[in-house]
Amino acid sequence: MKDIAYIPKNAIRSARERSVAVAASKARSRREQEAAAAETDFKSLLSKVGICGASGAVLLLLLCLPLGAILLKLDVSQNVLPMVVIPLAALCALAASYFSVKPTGRQGLITGLLVAAVQFVLLLLVGILALRQPIGMNAVLLLITTLVAGALGGVMGNK
Repeated sequence: MKDIAYIPKNAIRSARERSVAVAASKARSRREQEAAAAETDFKSLLSKVGICGASGAVLLLLLCLPLGAILLKLDVSQNVLPMVVIPLAALCALAASYFSVKPTGRQGLITGLLVAAVQFVLLLLVGILALRQPIGMNAVLLLITTLVAGALGGVMGNK
């Protein structure tokens, strides 16, 4: 009877070690899966931000074409142009941010700010390269309004 109940101590230790090793392996694979998911989420966020930021800039340019024709026809001074373009840029940043966040419904503020920043950079590049427009107070005002509108659109898209 004594022989049947006898279990060597090293067998118990090795069973414990095996269970600890299995638990550690599961935790390691879970961490690796979470890291891979976070990397995929980051890549998805970047592609979404780039596409929506560019879409917002293109939408603004498309809205400005008929507006420019109207202003040319009315013979309005160029001082009026920033007062028209800046609210339109804010509206486009709001729309682009909203539609970039709406499918997932998360990370609205960050995504909205990033979309607005991409849109601002594209508009600034167009202004500098194509229009030979210097960076001044209008550019700062454009930056502030697009970032605020982008953040607002992102937060609205969260709900």
